[in-house]
This record gives sequence, structure tokens and C-alpha cells, in this order.
Amino acid sequence: MFQSVDFIQSINNELLSELTSTLFLYGVIIGAVSLIIGTILDYLALKKTAN
Repeated sequence: MFQSVDFIQSINNELLSELTSTLFLYGVIIGAVSLIIGTILDYLALKKTAN
């Protein structure tokens, strides 16, 4: 009985760590993309005001 509970907990921990790392990865990617887009928009805005 206790073995099955430990087994379920270990599965949950594995899923949780996988989910956390996946979400973290997506967060990093989204952050990088938004940073790049923001930089490009700032650059375009500066070019418009310079002209």
C-alpha cells in the first residue's frame, strides 16, 4: 500500500519538474522574443524621429 503511494508521488514529482522546466523554457523564449521585438520597435521609433 505504502509502496504505491510512493510510486504515485515520484510520478507526480517527475511530471511537476518536467512541467516546471518546460514552463521556464517557454518563459525564457517569450522573454527573449519580446525583448528583441521591443529593441526593434525602439530602433524604428528612433529612426523615425531622427529623420
